[in-house]
This record gives sequence, structure tokens and C-alpha cells, in this order.
Amino acid sequence: MRILGFDPGASHTGWCLLVDGSPVRWGELSTWKRLGELIHAAVPDIVVAEDYRLYPSKARAQSGSQLYAVRTLGVIEYICQLHDLPFTVQMASRIRKDPLVRNVKVSSNKHENDAYKHALAYWHKLKGSYDAPRNTA
Repeated sequence: MRILGFDPGASHTGWCLLVDGSPVRWGELSTWKRLGELIHAAVPDIVVAEDYRLYPSKARAQSGSQLYAVRTLGVIEYICQLHDLPFTVQMASRIRKDPLVRNVKVSSNKHENDAYKHALAYWHKLKGSYDAPRNTA
């Protein structure tokens, strides 16, 4: 199974392609055009991305923000719909609490590592090797 994971950030988006549970390619993008090229070239079975929530405690800090991560999620979802690719999101807490993925790394880049963790957490979920935490908010 080919799982393409994404971690949208404030100005860059990390990504990692997982094939049968192993990372084969990863990197970081700064333009949306490259998102489409990457998704097309990776030929994923599913695309998994870190979701975004604006919590009241963080709302003031986001005031005036262009919300790049949210906009990037929309672009990823749109590209997936254009190509009839399954798309799902996971909260950041999923990879922080999952003992099977929280300490894994593919590089020194935070967004690349988080994209890998999201893809790997989803792979473990499909394989039934992980029970999600009860409180993931």
C-alpha cells in the first residue's frame, strides 16, 4: 500500500511517501503547484494529512494570519478529488500520543518527520496494530 502523508505548516509543507510501511521518499514543498505534481507522481492509494483546528486558546495568536496550513489542506483535498484519490486527515495529537510513531524520524526536518508519522500512524491503523487514544482533542 502506498500512503502519501502531509504536514502543512505556516509556510512549508512536509511530505512522505510510505510503501508497505516503509518510507521511500520525503521532502518539503513551498508551492502549491508542486503539490499536484507530487501527488500525481507518487501514485498513492490514499493521502493522509495533519488536520487543523483553531482552538480558542490559540485564536488570538492567529489573528491576522493567512492560515497557510488550512489553505494548503484545501488544495490537497481538491487535488485528491480531481484524481479520485481517497483523502483523510488526522489530528496532530494522533502522532504525539501513538507510541509506535511518536519518536520515528526520516530527516532533521520537523515537517518531513510529521508527514512520515502521519503516514505511518495511518498504516498502523489499517494493519490493526494501534488502538487510538480515547481523548484525542
